Amino acid sequence: MELSDIDDLSVSGIRAKNVNWVSLAPTDSPFRAEIKLRHGKRRFPALVTPEGDGLRIEFDSPVKKPSGGQYAVGYDGRALLFGAEIVPRTD
Repeated sequence: MELSDIDDLSVSGIRAKNVNWVSLAPTDSPFRAEIKLRHGKRRFPALVTPEGDGLRIEFDSPVKKPSGGQYAVGYDGRALLFGAEIVPRTD
């Protein structure tokens, strides 16, 4: 059995596609949001940058690596800004 290095289990950023804008109009400008991953309650502060038809999400601190196909959901306080499908990493 081979154990993974903790760095292999975390990421500082992700890409997402199929963005569903909710209470924020689609934008080309970067913005700050709290990102929820998976089914947990925890939110992670991040800089969100629209790129083409998707988003690049850079977390303030590394997070546990999500799997492609899961969803990233962005909030501003209680306001739901967007939901988007996480793109699988190829590295």
